[in-house]
Amino acid sequence: MRLRLRGVVTLADMSLKVMLDDTNVSTLESHASGAYAVAGYVNGSFANWAALVGKYASSGKFLLSIDVKNAPSAGAQCLDVEKGDATNADAPGWVKATRAAGMAAKDLRWFPKIYTSASNATALIGTLTAAGVARDEYMLWTAHYTGKAHICNKSCGFGDFQADATQWTDSYDGASLDCSQAYGYFFSGAPDAVVSGLSDTSAATFTDFGWGAVAGVTNYDFQLCEGATQVVRKDVAGTHLERVTTKPSTAYRWRVAGEGGSASWSAWKAFTTPAAPKAFAAPASLSMGSNVSASFTWPPVAAVDGISPSGYTVQVLNDEGKTAVEKVVSGTSVSLELPADWGGECRVWANDSSGKLSAPPHASIKFRV
Repeated sequence: MRLRLRGVVTLADMSLKVMLDDTNVSTLESHASGAYAVAGYVNGSFANWAALVGKYASSGKFLLSIDVKNAPSAGAQCLDVEKGDATNADAPGWVKATRAAGMAAKDLRWFPKIYTSASNATALIGTLTAAGVARDEYMLWTAHYTGKAHICNKSCGFGDFQADATQWTDSYDGASLDCSQAYGYFFSGAPDAVVSGLSDTSAATFTDFGWGAVAGVTNYDFQLCEGATQVVRKDVAGTHLERVTTKPSTAYRWRVAGEGGSASWSAWKAFTTPAAPKAFAAPASLSMGSNVSASFTWPPVAAVDGISPSGYTVQVLNDEGKTAVEKVVSGTSVSLELPADWGGECRVWANDSSGKLSAPPHASIKFRV
C-alpha cells in the first residue's frame, strides 16, 4: 500500500469506503446516499463533471474527476487507462504533469490516481516504473468484476501488485451502476505543506544537496535515484546533505519530504553530474643520477586546459611497498638522503593546486643506492 505520502497510518486511512460512478448523474442520484464518494468524467463522450459538481458540491461527498483524453490541463485527479481512452504510454507524462500542478496549487491532484483493468495493472506499473514514476507517486484504481467487494492484490491472479481501490461490480443496489471499494487514504486531500526550493551542486564524484525549510519540520526524508533505481534513501536533520557519492556523467533525480509525513514530497529534481576531470600525463621519463646521491630528474609535464602543474609529488617506496619518503617539489628534480645499500621504487606525478584535475598517473623507476 502506498501510505508514505500520508505520514502516520491511522484507522481512518485503512477503513474501506464505497465509491460510485456512472455516466448518468440521475442514476447516481437515486443510489448515492450510502456512498462516501462519487466519480465523474471531465471530458470524452460521456463528460458529466459539471452536472456532478452541481449536484454534489455541497453534499459532503468526495468528488473524483476522471480524464479519458490524457489532458493534464483538464485538471482531473484520475486518468482512465483502457481501450479507447488513455494508454499505458500516456500515463507517465500525465502523472508527472498532474502531480506537479497539484503540488503548485496544493490541490487534490498532488496524489494522482490511475484507473485500469486488473489484467493491465502489471504492464501499466512497469511502464510507469521504466519512465521513472515510482509506485508511491500515484494511486492505482483497478477494475475487476467479481461480484464481491474487494481490493485487488496478488491473490487476484493478475500479478504481484496491491491496488488502492477496485471497481468490483457494474450492478450495484439493483441498478446498472459501477461500484468500487477503496481504502480511506485513496481520498487524501491536498497537502498542508510541500518541500520546495531544491538545489544541487555536483562535482564528478560527489553532489551537495539543499532545500527550503518547512515551518515546524526539523528532519527530512531524502531520496536519490538513478533512473528508476533508488541509490540513496536516508533521514536528514536540517536542510542540507553534502558530499553524497555520485558517478561522473550520470543522470540522477531526487526529492525530499518531511519525516513522518510532516511535509509532503517535493517534485522530483533532475540533474546530470559532470564528466570526470582530465588529469596531467605522467612525466615522460624518470631518471636517476649517481647511485650514491639518490637524485632523480624528469621532464616538465605539459599544461591541460590551460592549467600548468603547481609542483610535483615525489614518493619513495621501500622493498616492501611501504612509503618511506613523500614530498612535494616545485621543480623537475630532487635529491634524497637515503641509507647506503637501500633500494625501492621512486614515483613522481604532477600536482594541481586548483583541484580541477583528477589524480594523475605517475612515472616510476626501481633503484638501489
